[in-house]
Amino acid sequence: MPSVKFIQEAVNLFNDGNEITQIFNESKMREIKKRDSLFNVSKNSTTFEDSGNGIYYQRYAPWALSRLSSPILKNPIYPYGEGYKFKNGGKGVVIYVIDSGINIDHREFEGRASFGPNKAFDSKGNLVEDGYDYIGHGTAAASMVGGATFGVAKKAKIISYKVIGRGIRFTTDRAVKALSEIAELINNADDGRIASIVTCSYLSFKRSPLWDSAVSAFANLGYIYVVSAGNNNSNACDKSPISSLSTISVGSTDSSDGYQSTTNFGKCVDLYAPGVNVYAASRLNNYGTVLSTGTSYSAPLVAGICALILGDEPYLNITQLKSKILSISAKGVLKYTLKNSVNILAQALS
Repeated sequence: MPSVKFIQEAVNLFNDGNEITQIFNESKMREIKKRDSLFNVSKNSTTFEDSGNGIYYQRYAPWALSRLSSPILKNPIYPYGEGYKFKNGGKGVVIYVIDSGINIDHREFEGRASFGPNKAFDSKGNLVEDGYDYIGHGTAAASMVGGATFGVAKKAKIISYKVIGRGIRFTTDRAVKALSEIAELINNADDGRIASIVTCSYLSFKRSPLWDSAVSAFANLGYIYVVSAGNNNSNACDKSPISSLSTISVGSTDSSDGYQSTTNFGKCVDLYAPGVNVYAASRLNNYGTVLSTGTSYSAPLVAGICALILGDEPYLNITQLKSKILSISAKGVLKYTLKNSVNILAQALS
């Protein structure tokens, strides 16, 4: 891996704002359903296997998951069908979530999430938080990757790699150190995993050769890095690590196949996925739900798709995996095409 003896460069956290927290427990369900501001409230849905063909089906899945199972809009009342279809659930795949930590006890994770390294250091090198998520961003993102209700890869294992906390910034040298350490963890893993993925929702303010070269080296080892496109309505090619072209980068769409108003765009964005008003797990307790918006939530969905594919083809490299994902995605279905961008919407099955 590249040396980390470089001057730190501040990294834009691109936290997605617009994160509305609602606790959807049983005692408040009827009350919440009456609120006009919430467009859909439902209990946990059920996953089961279709007879004979190895396809799993989640009935009445959240809209983001249902959209991943619908190449075209079919029914104007429930346009994506009534559920989410997927294969294998990403069993045997391990996904590292570089973020603010995870509430690993949330029921969404079913015991499949665990604490990994905690790098929540202040500028003086002092560890200021434990591995728990005190912000909520990491828990929500992790649940989009592999949550029982909200996630794509429902059998994958999730490991938290905590890099930010309250008042703690993520920097490019920390990003490089994270990749170096994760690469070592993957190389030395003895947990029976068949493939490993990293998903990270943070970008730099500007291009960083240090971060780009680290991600390229990570990819050259055969590992997968999925990153959000960012949320400041600008050219993603001006940001790292997307500019390395060794990532799978994801922009954000809404439930009507329009774009998130602030999603980044450009030729460095590989595809788009749902990321506006999507349901995710809350950090506040072990059953709560948040309604979130941002490319930080579309990227984990695609990381989950990566896990589904690697569950069947674990030796694909980043180039092969990206080609596979793009081949099964829906083309030309978004309402229009952003400047110098693709019109491709992620799908979980071909």
